[in-house]
Amino acid sequence: MADAILIIGLGFTGKLVLKYLTNHPQKSTFSIQAGGRSPSKILATIAEVGATKADVKVVVFDLNNYDDVEKAILGATVVINCAGPFYRQGSVVVRACALHGKHYVDISGETAWQASMIDQFDFLAWKNKATIVPAACFDSTPSDLVSYTSVQKLKSLIGPDATVPYCRSAWKVKGGFSGGTAATIMSHFAGEIAPKDLARGRRPYAISPIQGRPPSTPKLLYSIPEVTSPRPIVGGFWLMSPANTNVVRRTWGLLQRLPPTAKDKKFSYGDAFDYDEFMQMPTRLMGLAASLTIFTGVILSITLAPFRWLMKNYIMPTPGTGPSDKDLKEGYYEVTNVATSAPSASSPKPRTVKTVWKGFGEGGYYLGSVMVSECAILLLPANRSLLTSLGQEGGLLTPMTAFGAALPERLVATGKFELTTEEIVNGKAVKAE
Repeated sequence: MADAILIIGLGFTGKLVLKYLTNHPQKSTFSIQAGGRSPSKILATIAEVGATKADVKVVVFDLNNYDDVEKAILGATVVINCAGPFYRQGSVVVRACALHGKHYVDISGETAWQASMIDQFDFLAWKNKATIVPAACFDSTPSDLVSYTSVQKLKSLIGPDATVPYCRSAWKVKGGFSGGTAATIMSHFAGEIAPKDLARGRRPYAISPIQGRPPSTPKLLYSIPEVTSPRPIVGGFWLMSPANTNVVRRTWGLLQRLPPTAKDKKFSYGDAFDYDEFMQMPTRLMGLAASLTIFTGVILSITLAPFRWLMKNYIMPTPGTGPSDKDLKEGYYEVTNVATSAPSASSPKPRTVKTVWKGFGEGGYYLGSVMVSECAILLLPANRSLLTSLGQEGGLLTPMTAFGAALPERLVATGKFELTTEEIVNGKAVKAE
């Protein structure tokens, strides 16, 4: 029997995941299961994506019942969890997977919840060789991927002693968001999460096993040198940066704490590593305006219940809805990362690398479904040897500590992404081989 991938949560993103997997060129190497509480709704979704009952096994269970969840995941090899908000109903799935050695990916961007899962289940997952990778979607794979790629290029140029004290990413995005994302955002302002958990999630190293350099505080205006142009890249605060930067810092922390003899130690970023990111805008004024808009919206959402009610009922999309098919196809995103090494014995002068990651299509859902699906496929036994040593050992990891270079290679092979890495010498790009 083929190894089974179980999809939990057939909302907007889950439906796209189901459609992608049922049309995957390697679908003969795995079977697909779709799980939820209502068999009729599951069957309707299967039909909606153009599949049949012969293509997808229906697994009925209630996420509020742990025994149900445990029984459901026992029939799967890998679980893709698309049912958020995750702090409400995601913990039981992680617990069951960690206990029974089942591999897991999800689309979460909830740092406080991720921290709780690490505290509770990281050791159990490692003990049972369950590779559990939260944030394997638009939150926060691109940020993790570009920073990892830039650092590894610098290490290949300089040597194993390379350290990277400067690593910055600028995002350009065209797309929308779904009702599920809206529900998650609003829940953070409505008192549904314990204040102590929210406070922990706001810490800069909330999910890293070790503490690093104190990062800069959120700013109204951001910039990084456009190393092939006299003009800097400028922008404003990026709403996803708190979640993304925490995942990147967990990658740093997991690699940095490894002993010198560990196989994956060669990928470490150095003790001085510092990462940040922002939303790229055409001008400084537009970057400033974007930051002020976001900060004002956050303050109003925290302090005024009528504003939250207005947002929830008249502005935000309802759960299960999202961008139109046209928007999914016409969207795009691009992440530009610039990383610079510290002077070292191997390279007395700092060296700089620029990495650009492009997604052809709407990023959060259309391409997000591709990312989380390909992460799940990498966790199948046939692909296990492609994972990093940490990925093969198990535990609660990040996309890049689990998959390493295999992930961008696999994503680029879909034809929906492009990755370029260049060293910058005297203001000119030298494409990396």
